[in-house]
Amino acid sequence: MVKDILKNIDQKTSEQLNRIEKEKERAILELEKKYQKEAKKIKENKLRELKNDIKLRIDEASQSQRLKFSFAVLEEKNRIVEEAYEKAEKKIVNMPDEAFGKLIASMLPDNFKGGIRAGKKTAAVLRKMVQAEIASDLEEEGFIVSDDEVELDFRISEVLRQLREKQLPEITKILF
Repeated sequence: MVKDILKNIDQKTSEQLNRIEKEKERAILELEKKYQKEAKKIKENKLRELKNDIKLRIDEASQSQRLKFSFAVLEEKNRIVEEAYEKAEKKIVNMPDEAFGKLIASMLPDNFKGGIRAGKKTAAVLRKMVQAEIASDLEEEGFIVSDDEVELDFRISEVLRQLREKQLPEITKILF
Protein backbone atom coordinates (compact mmCIF):
# COMPACT_ATOMS: atom_id res chain seq x y z
CA MET A 1 0.00 0.00 0.00
CA VAL A 2 2.75 2.45 0.79
CA LYS A 3 4.35 1.28 -2.41
CA ASP A 4 1.16 1.99 -4.24
CA ILE A 5 0.92 5.42 -2.66
CA LEU A 6 4.55 6.12 -3.54
CA LYS A 7 4.00 4.77 -7.01
CA ASN A 8 0.89 6.89 -7.31
CA ILE A 9 2.80 9.97 -6.08
CA ASP A 10 5.60 9.15 -8.50
CA GLN A 11 3.14 8.78 -11.34
CA LYS A 12 1.33 12.02 -10.47
CA THR A 13 4.67 13.82 -10.11
CA SER A 14 5.75 12.49 -13.52
CA GLU A 15 2.47 13.56 -15.07
CA GLN A 16 2.79 16.96 -13.43
CA LEU A 17 6.40 17.30 -14.67
CA ASN A 18 5.34 16.22 -18.18
CA ARG A 19 2.52 18.75 -18.14
CA ILE A 20 4.91 21.47 -16.94
CA GLU A 21 7.43 20.45 -19.63
CA LYS A 22 4.73 20.59 -22.34
CA GLU A 23 3.52 23.99 -21.08
CA LYS A 24 7.12 25.20 -21.04
CA GLU A 25 7.63 24.01 -24.63
CA ARG A 26 4.33 25.62 -25.68
CA ALA A 27 5.35 28.88 -23.97
CA ILE A 28 8.75 28.74 -25.65
CA LEU A 29 7.11 28.12 -29.04
CA GLU A 30 4.72 31.01 -28.46
CA LEU A 31 7.60 33.27 -27.44
CA GLU A 32 9.58 32.18 -30.53
CA LYS A 33 6.57 32.91 -32.76
CA LYS A 34 6.06 36.26 -31.03
CA TYR A 35 9.77 37.04 -31.37
CA GLN A 36 9.80 36.05 -35.05
CA LYS A 37 6.67 38.11 -35.68
CA GLU A 38 8.22 41.11 -33.91
CA ALA A 39 11.56 40.59 -35.68
CA LYS A 40 9.72 40.43 -39.02
CA LYS A 41 7.91 43.71 -38.23
CA ILE A 42 11.17 45.37 -37.22
CA LYS A 43 12.89 44.05 -40.35
CA GLU A 44 10.03 45.29 -42.58
CA ASN A 45 10.10 48.71 -40.90
CA LYS A 46 13.88 48.96 -41.27
CA LEU A 47 13.61 47.86 -44.91
CA ARG A 48 10.88 50.45 -45.55
CA GLU A 49 12.99 53.15 -43.86
CA LEU A 50 16.02 52.10 -45.87
CA LYS A 51 14.04 52.18 -49.13
CA ASN A 52 12.67 55.63 -48.25
CA ASP A 53 16.16 56.85 -47.37
CA ILE A 54 17.57 55.49 -50.64
CA LYS A 55 14.72 57.04 -52.63
CA LEU A 56 15.28 60.36 -50.88
CA ARG A 57 19.01 60.24 -51.62
CA ILE A 58 18.35 59.32 -55.24
CA ASP A 59 15.86 62.18 -55.55
CA GLU A 60 18.34 64.59 -53.97
CA ALA A 61 21.15 63.42 -56.26
CA SER A 62 18.84 63.65 -59.26
CA GLN A 63 17.76 67.17 -58.29
CA SER A 64 21.39 68.14 -57.76
CA GLN A 65 22.31 66.82 -61.20
CA ARG A 66 19.37 68.65 -62.80
CA LEU A 67 20.50 71.88 -61.13
CA LYS A 68 24.09 71.36 -62.25
CA PHE A 69 22.87 70.68 -65.77
CA SER A 70 20.59 73.75 -65.71
CA PHE A 71 23.45 75.93 -64.49
CA ALA A 72 25.78 74.50 -67.14
CA VAL A 73 23.19 75.17 -69.86
CA LEU A 74 22.59 78.68 -68.54
CA GLU A 75 26.33 79.31 -68.39
CA GLU A 76 26.71 78.09 -71.98
CA LYS A 77 23.80 80.28 -73.13
CA ASN A 78 25.39 83.29 -71.45
CA ARG A 79 28.74 82.42 -73.02
CA ILE A 80 27.11 82.24 -76.48
CA VAL A 81 25.39 85.61 -76.00
CA GLU A 82 28.60 87.13 -74.62
CA GLU A 83 30.55 85.77 -77.58
CA ALA A 84 28.00 87.28 -79.99
CA TYR A 85 28.36 90.69 -78.35
CA GLU A 86 32.16 90.44 -78.45
CA LYS A 87 31.97 89.65 -82.16
CA ALA A 88 29.57 92.54 -82.66
CA GLU A 89 32.00 94.88 -80.87
CA LYS A 90 34.88 93.71 -83.08
CA LYS A 91 32.76 94.18 -86.22
CA ILE A 92 31.76 97.68 -85.12
CA VAL A 93 35.36 98.65 -84.37
CA ASN A 94 36.52 97.25 -87.71
CA MET A 95 33.76 98.94 -89.75
CA PRO A 96 34.86 101.07 -92.67
CA ASP A 97 35.64 104.63 -91.57
CA GLU A 98 32.53 106.13 -93.20
CA ALA A 99 30.10 103.68 -91.52
CA PHE A 100 31.99 103.97 -88.22
CA GLY A 101 31.78 107.76 -88.49
CA LYS A 102 27.99 107.61 -88.96
CA LEU A 103 27.66 105.38 -85.92
CA ILE A 104 29.79 107.71 -83.77
CA ALA A 105 27.85 110.75 -85.07
CA SER A 106 24.55 109.08 -84.08
CA MET A 107 25.81 108.65 -80.50
CA LEU A 108 27.26 112.17 -80.12
CA PRO A 109 25.06 114.34 -77.86
CA ASP A 110 23.86 117.65 -79.33
CA ASN A 111 25.37 120.89 -78.02
CA PHE A 112 27.48 119.22 -75.38
CA LYS A 113 30.06 121.47 -73.78
CA GLY A 114 32.90 119.64 -72.12
CA GLY A 115 35.85 117.38 -72.73
CA ILE A 116 35.94 114.27 -74.85
CA ARG A 117 38.14 111.24 -74.29
CA ALA A 118 38.16 108.66 -77.06
CA GLY A 119 39.85 105.62 -78.53
CA LYS A 120 42.31 106.30 -81.36
CA LYS A 121 39.99 105.46 -84.29
CA THR A 122 37.07 107.25 -82.62
CA ALA A 123 39.20 110.33 -81.87
CA ALA A 124 40.17 110.63 -85.55
CA VAL A 125 36.47 110.48 -86.54
CA LEU A 126 35.37 112.96 -83.86
CA ARG A 127 38.04 115.52 -84.81
CA LYS A 128 36.30 115.80 -88.18
CA MET A 129 32.91 116.41 -86.50
CA VAL A 130 33.49 118.68 -83.48
CA GLN A 131 35.72 121.58 -82.61
CA ALA A 132 36.32 120.48 -78.99
CA GLU A 133 39.62 119.15 -77.76
CA ILE A 134 39.66 115.37 -77.95
CA ALA A 135 42.03 113.22 -75.93
CA SER A 136 42.71 109.83 -77.53
CA ASP A 137 43.64 108.15 -74.25
CA LEU A 138 41.00 105.40 -74.09
CA GLU A 139 42.22 101.87 -74.70
CA GLU A 140 38.98 100.92 -76.46
CA GLU A 141 36.89 102.54 -79.16
CA GLY A 142 34.03 104.87 -78.45
CA PHE A 143 34.17 108.00 -76.33
CA ILE A 144 33.37 109.58 -72.99
CA VAL A 145 32.09 113.12 -72.80
CA SER A 146 32.23 114.96 -69.51
CA ASP A 147 31.94 118.32 -67.88
CA ASP A 148 31.92 119.44 -64.26
CA GLU A 149 28.52 117.87 -63.59
CA VAL A 150 28.10 114.85 -65.81
CA GLU A 151 30.00 112.10 -67.56
CA LEU A 152 28.42 110.17 -70.43
CA ASP A 153 30.02 106.89 -71.47
CA PHE A 154 29.69 106.03 -75.16
CA ARG A 155 32.45 103.46 -75.37
CA ILE A 156 31.37 100.69 -77.75
CA SER A 157 31.75 98.08 -75.02
CA GLU A 158 29.57 100.09 -72.62
CA VAL A 159 26.85 100.75 -75.19
CA LEU A 160 26.76 97.04 -76.06
CA ARG A 161 26.74 96.08 -72.36
CA GLN A 162 23.73 98.31 -71.72
CA LEU A 163 22.02 96.97 -74.84
CA ARG A 164 22.76 93.39 -73.76
CA GLU A 165 21.30 93.98 -70.28
CA LYS A 166 18.19 95.50 -71.78
CA GLN A 167 17.69 92.82 -74.43
CA LEU A 168 19.04 89.69 -72.70
CA PRO A 169 15.64 88.27 -71.68
CA GLU A 170 14.30 88.79 -75.19
CA ILE A 171 17.44 87.37 -76.83
CA THR A 172 17.41 84.35 -74.54
CA LYS A 173 13.74 83.74 -75.34
CA ILE A 174 14.36 83.93 -79.09
CA LEU A 175 17.53 81.86 -79.22
CA PHE A 176 16.77 79.26 -76.59
